[in-house]
Amino acid sequence: MNFEALESHIGLTASEKEGNTLEDLTSYIRKFLYTIPFEAIDIYNGRTISTDVQTNIDKFTKNIEAVYVMKTMLSQTLI
Repeated sequence: MNFEALESHIGLTASEKEGNTLEDLTSYIRKFLYTIPFEAIDIYNGRTISTDVQTNIDKFTKNIEAVYVMKTMLSQTLI
């Protein structure tokens, strides 16, 4: 599994990647949640939801269109 691509995509620093403190974990989770939008639109489009970790990492880091759409929708909701 390529966690390096995911960690790079969400903007983790080297110290956050190797840290083992509560602050490091909090930073990791915060960056993940701010960068990777939760979306369940695949269900409505008739697609199955994968439980394969690498498939989801690829989806999070390579499916830029879905990320852009979700961020746009979120920003419009907050206005």
